[in-house]
Amino acid sequence: MVEYLAFISPWALTGIIILPFFWWLFNITPPVPKSIIFPPVEFIRKIKKERLSNVESPWWLILLRLILLLMIILAAARPLWNNQLENKISGDLLIVIDDGWSAAPGWNKRHKAIVALIKRAELSKKQITLLTTAPAPGGDEIDLSPVTPKRALEKIAILKPKPWASDRQKVALTLEKASQRIFSGTEVIWFSDGLDTNNDTVLLAKALTKWGSLSVVLSENIGNIVILRPPEVSPEGLKVAVERPGDEGHMKFQLIGRDYAGFPLLTQEIQIGDGKKRGELEITLPAEVQNRLVQLEVSKAKSVGGFVLLDNRWHRRPVGIVNSANSEAQSLLDPSYFLERAFSGFSDIKKGDIDDLLSGPLAVLVVADTPFFADGKFQKVRDWVMQGGLLLQFAGPMIAQANYKREDQHVNELRPVNLRKGSRAFGGAMSWAKYGKIAPFPQSSPFSGLVIPDDVIINRHVLVEEEIKLKFSTWATLTDGTPLVTSKNVGKGKVILIHTTANTSWSNLALSGLFVEMLRRIVEKSSQPAGTGNINKLLNPYRGLDAFGIFSDMPKSATPISNFNILNSHAGPGHPPGMYGSASSWRALNLSNKLGTPNLAIFPSNSRVVGYQHEKIIELTKYFYTAALLLFLVDLIVSLKLRGFFVRRLWVAGLIITFWMPGNSSWGDIQNFALENSLETKIAYVTTGNASIDKTSHAGLLGLNNILHRRTAVQLGAPQAINIMNDELAFFPLIYFPVVNSYKLSKSVQIKLTDYMQNGGTILFDTRDPLTAENWESLESLIYQINLPELIPLPKSHVLTKTFYLLSEFPGRWTGGTIWIERPGERVNDGVSPIIIGGHDWAGAWAVDEYLRPINPVIPGGNRQRELAFRFGVNLVMYVLTGNYKADQVHAPSILERLGK
Repeated sequence: MVEYLAFISPWALTGIIILPFFWWLFNITPPVPKSIIFPPVEFIRKIKKERLSNVESPWWLILLRLILLLMIILAAARPLWNNQLENKISGDLLIVIDDGWSAAPGWNKRHKAIVALIKRAELSKKQITLLTTAPAPGGDEIDLSPVTPKRALEKIAILKPKPWASDRQKVALTLEKASQRIFSGTEVIWFSDGLDTNNDTVLLAKALTKWGSLSVVLSENIGNIVILRPPEVSPEGLKVAVERPGDEGHMKFQLIGRDYAGFPLLTQEIQIGDGKKRGELEITLPAEVQNRLVQLEVSKAKSVGGFVLLDNRWHRRPVGIVNSANSEAQSLLDPSYFLERAFSGFSDIKKGDIDDLLSGPLAVLVVADTPFFADGKFQKVRDWVMQGGLLLQFAGPMIAQANYKREDQHVNELRPVNLRKGSRAFGGAMSWAKYGKIAPFPQSSPFSGLVIPDDVIINRHVLVEEEIKLKFSTWATLTDGTPLVTSKNVGKGKVILIHTTANTSWSNLALSGLFVEMLRRIVEKSSQPAGTGNINKLLNPYRGLDAFGIFSDMPKSATPISNFNILNSHAGPGHPPGMYGSASSWRALNLSNKLGTPNLAIFPSNSRVVGYQHEKIIELTKYFYTAALLLFLVDLIVSLKLRGFFVRRLWVAGLIITFWMPGNSSWGDIQNFALENSLETKIAYVTTGNASIDKTSHAGLLGLNNILHRRTAVQLGAPQAINIMNDELAFFPLIYFPVVNSYKLSKSVQIKLTDYMQNGGTILFDTRDPLTAENWESLESLIYQINLPELIPLPKSHVLTKTFYLLSEFPGRWTGGTIWIERPGERVNDGVSPIIIGGHDWAGAWAVDEYLRPINPVIPGGNRQRELAFRFGVNLVMYVLTGNYKADQVHAPSILERLGK
């Protein structure tokens, strides 16, 4: 590696030619004026007249001035200190960038390396062609037009990885069709993600080597890119698997499961052993917890490949199986034996009689070969179905031999179709076929897409009496068109009949995997999730995931997708990974659902493979200008002294102004603090000197920031710790002030706090314990030192109770105390109270660890109390940022009436 100095504008160095002229010019110095005391006139005549002439400047002063000019000339030439992959770029550049999901983990390093490469090309005055391998959101054609380095930097500045896979085959095909003149003599640099699917690496590399020498830049730890597969529902919980392209090293991950609000519900360790590419974990979960899971993530993934969204397909809905009369005598032949094993893979199973099952929460009630319900049980089942339950019935000998009446309410309401007495048997004297076969499921059926095994046969089934409405209620038929599964909506619920038995007496369906999948689809119908009412219903894009696995708005290229296609689609520009449907009912499209297992790429032997070599370009322009300025100041001081104008006190004052700043902080520190906190909105907290309290304050504001990011449009920066004695407060709209014992404020700090609150800032004083009088005494002593307005308890109708959530209580880690605010007056600062006082330890309730798990318990309300604490935090931030906006809406009708609208 060679380090060297280069110039972006070398023509400016021609100014060095005129340095000899300045040597001569600087050597001419006017004489120093002579100072004399004005004497009487007669003494003036006696003054000796001398001829004054120019004197020569000291050689070291001339040299200093020449160096100053040289610094200006060098700065104008824009010098760069290069530490580069190569010393020189021979031809124009073709930069190929893998910008799919797998580029996300090392994107920052990749971005810096590309910028450094483009700046190096700028030195050589080369044209650049940028080529990305992931399809563009809008489906735009690949652009092979060369651009200037300046334009290339503008494109790279807005380039981000995309949450879908690269399409190298399309890029290779485009290059094959391109004219060779475009790339004649081109140097090709490919920033690859190092992964290979379907041999697309060799295909693209072959196309690239036709246009010039190929260098492949790879990031570190490519083999450890993590892919989290959608889990399988097990009888106890979930089976989770993670994969990686490589197999070197033992890796441990934290698997975190969250609910819709982002709160962690589970944290488990999952591992991939050395020499293996896959790790598995079976998680045991209560059905209630599993049904709340919305997202699984791998802590070290850093890409959307390590995130999986979970919709109702992964929920374990409670299924009740009604015990049959012969369950004890012939347990292995009893229908409930087959049903229990079929449902166990994805549902929470309960067994018992109808009264016991309907007394608790239930999604599906399964009844096998029951022709009638007793009067009392019929009414219970009917009411339950009307309220949204799903009744699944199986046929059998008892149903086949029952005598039905057309006006029989017990049958008509809880049976999708009227049945003929008896059953149809295949293989008899009056039957042409030996057995029945299931016909392919139509697109309108919930079973659409399921594969029907060739060995599944139906020996006997019950027939329907009416044919006119069958096309509206039939989900499955035999090949001769007779119904096998029928359904009907009853109130908010549904009744379904399978026209054969749940055991093996009439068919072998119960022994097949198709039986399990059909029951799974039926159970999905129980909660009416998005799109399940109609398999072809289009689901609108709702909430997307970017390449880093962060929730974001769906791109404009996202289009609706049907409930059927979402099960079989690859994530791409038209259907990015995320949620489809609405907030109340949605389905998930995960990147890893149809993503093949990528392998480590093997590049052709005629290509050069290198890693990131920390390419770095340091622009020295500002340093040369700074040196020139310092030399100018030295020259000015020296010149003043030589001419007799130098004053010692002025020199001392200059040193004090330059190197001394109030508050024991350097000017650079103050500048950095101002720059850091003025670019984005932040909430600050006052450091107390107690490490435990300060850590809780920081963790609490981090937790509040996370909730604001997930639930609102507010995007706050990281919480800022402030030293109330020295730091500037004006950058922060809200300051969290934990009260500690014996906290004394100097006079200057008292004035600073008063000015902060009078100019629009708000301070939340938190004594952290409403039951301890000592903290309140400390608060009283603290407030006494500040000129505060009159305080009152927070009114129930105050705008703080309704800025985002409607709240009537404002607990934190504790509850039961009073919140104090400024008495409403002249609506100064848009009606926002400059001070809010309480003792609920809100930061303690908000505090989360690195996995966003709550750190401290809340007493006595548990998770509900913590949720209310977060809601108070959201309302507080909205109140501080928007003022009395919500309150103003109350007066909107009166204002419109006055305006005559």
